[in-house]
Amino acid sequence: MEGRKYLRNMIVCVLLLLLLFLLPHELFAVNWVLVKSSRILGWTLEEYIESDTVAEQDGNIRFWYLEKIIKPLGAEQRVLKIEDVTATHQVRVLETHFFVNGMLKKSKTDKPGDFQDESKLKDPLSTALKYVKQGADTGPVPTPP
Repeated sequence: MEGRKYLRNMIVCVLLLLLLFLLPHELFAVNWVLVKSSRILGWTLEEYIESDTVAEQDGNIRFWYLEKIIKPLGAEQRVLKIEDVTATHQVRVLETHFFVNGMLKKSKTDKPGDFQDESKLKDPLSTALKYVKQGADTGPVPTPP
């Protein structure tokens, strides 16, 4: 009787561990869409938007934007939460997260940046508009590819 109880507990623990390792990948799945890629002096600069979380609310569009610099010895990524005020054609950065080789190094979420002319983010914004959904916020910072 004791052996069966122990075996049942072990099976439950193994199943829970499997769920722990498999579930987060599905929960935090992201869909980065390449906006632009260019090479400069052996480095590659790539720009992406996360298409699953582009949201419009009260005339403002929010989306995650990724700048990725690929160097010979690794990659640096900056993930930005962007807000576009469509009525005034201005954008601002709400959050900034820095990654080095895929690992989060620093986050800045304390205060939004100043508004700028949206022409500085013309390509990412036009790509984001293809995926916009009504309502919900963009969610937590997605992991870069």
